[in-house]
Amino acid sequence: MDLSQRAPRSPYHVGILGMMNAARMIDKARARLNNTLGEYKAGQESGRDQRTLTSLGLSEDTFLKIVEKAKNDQAAETGIRAVSSINLDQIKAFNAVERDRKPPDETYRRGFEERKLIVGQPEITTMPDMLDAEDMHDFGIPSDLTVGSPLSAHSGGILGVVCLGRLVSKTKAFLNGKLGEYKFGANSGLDVNTMQFLDLTETELVDGVDRRSDLPDLLQWLRSKIDKSRHEIVDWNQDRRARGPWNEEIQKMFDDRAAAVGRPDLTTFLNLLDCEDANDYPQ
Repeated sequence: MDLSQRAPRSPYHVGILGMMNAARMIDKARARLNNTLGEYKAGQESGRDQRTLTSLGLSEDTFLKIVEKAKNDQAAETGIRAVSSINLDQIKAFNAVERDRKPPDETYRRGFEERKLIVGQPEITTMPDMLDAEDMHDFGIPSDLTVGSPLSAHSGGILGVVCLGRLVSKTKAFLNGKLGEYKFGANSGLDVNTMQFLDLTETELVDGVDRRSDLPDLLQWLRSKIDKSRHEIVDWNQDRRARGPWNEEIQKMFDDRAAAVGRPDLTTFLNLLDCEDANDYPQ
């Protein structure tokens, strides 16, 4: 894991323990152990890591030893579960707070405004969205889905709109012939719903992304096409993140997919997508 060459996983990634930040923290721990952390902060130098460790009831040293011993994500998760007493309800409560976390004080807010300028996204309002935006600014939008997953559907790392980053990631992969097993555009219900919300056709999206390989240009084009108020975007984000099966037939399909990734506790589609991504591309 060389974080001078690639980004760690999104803070939204819940494929490990069902818990936000866990996968990202494992990636940073692996890089730290290999002296390839790059510019990232980890452990006691990271407020996000500190909050996650506290919720797990683990010290930084214990966590590092678990990661160092584990050969893969599954082994790391098993090691954490063996020493942490956190339960499912506590994890869900932790995730709910972390997803909407904003700068906690004026000093942090000033730094956050500076970070917005650097990534060119004044629409970003939450801390996890900023991390995704910074990762894309530094390493690009994931576009080879034969070797890794697209951006988390939870992420508002592009213009603060949930699902947009994943849609753009899949669009770029489609254009590159690197879509892998992912469904795109008219073949994906989530893509269709996202394009409908943004009043974008698939043809417009593909052409727009194809013409703009530079991220600032792409952001500017998307900004010019999206005519939604902040209130409409907030409502969309909340609705997408909370949405689960809406009838018995969909519930059966959902339960089958959740069982396939060993997560019968799942209740929302975006969490299911994160877990399927983790299952397809374990680390």
